[in-house]
Amino acid sequence: MWTSGYDPVDFGRYLRARRRHQEMTQAELAEWVGVSRPTLAALENGVGGVSLETALKTLSILGDFFALAPKGTPVLRGDEERGR
Repeated sequence: MWTSGYDPVDFGRYLRARRRHQEMTQAELAEWVGVSRPTLAALENGVGGVSLETALKTLSILGDFFALAPKGTPVLRGDEERGR
């Protein structure tokens, strides 16, 4: 899948899937990130108001990273790099 934009709902779904894959509860991940469980839930639900720092720290704890590219640049997702 090629993407060229940011959708907070898709981002939240991604975080939720990664958290569940690692068999973590929202409360456990929130503790690691240093935020409340409702803040983490808001991030997973694509609700605004969560800081970039919190989003990036959450990604890092889940074993992912964030890459920047000029708007409109096609981005190849990791699963496609492996030919899935």
